[in-house]
Amino acid sequence: MNMERPRSEFEPKKENPRRELLEIYDAEDGADVDVLSRTIETSEKELADLADRIGGAKIKENLDWLSGNNDRINLYNIAATLNGEPCDKDGDEMNADKAKQLLCYRKIKAALLTAGETNASAGSQLLSDFIKKNRSLPYLCGAAVEALAKNNSLEARRSLQEIVDDQKLGFETRSSAVLAGLREGVRFEDNMVVDLLKDRIVSLGENLCDSEDTYKIIEILGLLAGDLARVMLDELWEKMKISPQEKIKWFLGDVISTGLSLADDKNEYLKKTLNENGFAVCEGIFFGSQDDGLDLNDFSTRNKNKLAKIAKAVTRINSAFKSEPVLFVDIRSGGNEAGWTQNSIYFSRDYIEKSDIVDDLAQVAGHEACERWQSKGFVDVQLAKYYLQLMGDQFAGSGLEKFRLKNRLSNGSGAGHPWDGEREFIAELGGTLLVDPEKISELFDANKDKTCLKALEYLKKKLELA
Repeated sequence: MNMERPRSEFEPKKENPRRELLEIYDAEDGADVDVLSRTIETSEKELADLADRIGGAKIKENLDWLSGNNDRINLYNIAATLNGEPCDKDGDEMNADKAKQLLCYRKIKAALLTAGETNASAGSQLLSDFIKKNRSLPYLCGAAVEALAKNNSLEARRSLQEIVDDQKLGFETRSSAVLAGLREGVRFEDNMVVDLLKDRIVSLGENLCDSEDTYKIIEILGLLAGDLARVMLDELWEKMKISPQEKIKWFLGDVISTGLSLADDKNEYLKKTLNENGFAVCEGIFFGSQDDGLDLNDFSTRNKNKLAKIAKAVTRINSAFKSEPVLFVDIRSGGNEAGWTQNSIYFSRDYIEKSDIVDDLAQVAGHEACERWQSKGFVDVQLAKYYLQLMGDQFAGSGLEKFRLKNRLSNGSGAGHPWDGEREFIAELGGTLLVDPEKISELFDANKDKTCLKALEYLKKKLELA
């Protein structure tokens, strides 16, 4: 007698966030807006029930945690937590309630992104309705605005303009619409945009270096371009300089990189912004420092080959993405080995000086320069689907693991963390494709890694590379 019991009769069905998200993204293929609406409604109901049970304060705490962690949602940890299994990485901050909350956000954002790519007018209507309903929740409202800008319908364009014109809306929503629209080629009346930015600068007062809005102001000015934007960026910088140096350093790179993109004479611009020994230029990329004790001319002479490699990688990334270039690399004393802000990247002085393998520096520079593009709305439904397909049920042995930065470094140790979402995936995918394409044949098997290669080919096509 066969005594084996059917699994489904006695064991609860396992949560599978990856499969759920793929089903949401697949709705784009048939423009099934009803599926997207139901996904949003169901997730909103789950969030409301969760708030009733754990309290609004805890919901806010979890959302603040998410924002503080650069919107990183580790689906491996979420799946493990919801299924009562041990987490693989950084799971000590996860619990079942937080996992449910983050998964709801993830599903809502997936539905919004998909709605932005549907041709049906119902897609833009869904997004417009969602924005009106969720103005008090910038995290999700911003995602909806970004998706609305991607929708090419006339209805979407009208809705985007209405958001920008509506002075009853807060700066966060209106500026998100301007920024997303400019990235999609939508033009707004310059004076209206400038007035919006000036009002926010005035309201921030001495807190310019304490607000994420300042990054957004800098990005908008870079896209707005022209004399008006250049003058306003200079005025903004003068106001920011009264802040403590520890706060200024997080904005300096973006101000300078954006200023360089607007300046007619880039050398004169940097002489005005940094001291004479505060910058050096290599391959068209400017390297500078806020450290008065660091002579960049001497530093660049001693590290000429290293800076040239970094500059070459950054230039290649700029050329591929075609807009919002990284023109400034901030050299810092201490802190992380490398990182990025919205329009610039940074390296620690020690990391460059102690690195013996110049190719590794190029890989890290490319990784950081690509990573910032997730926050600029670059991820589309197809890239999101490739990310989920490459995940597999576990990270070890997955296609996602093969993209990890450490595999492209001579001594990568723990470099790269693609399990943290599409932000890291763009960094890994872009770095692999653009920094040293010859490594692709070493990293991937043509027969075993077909999805990896398809993802690379898709990115190549999206960037319109030959």
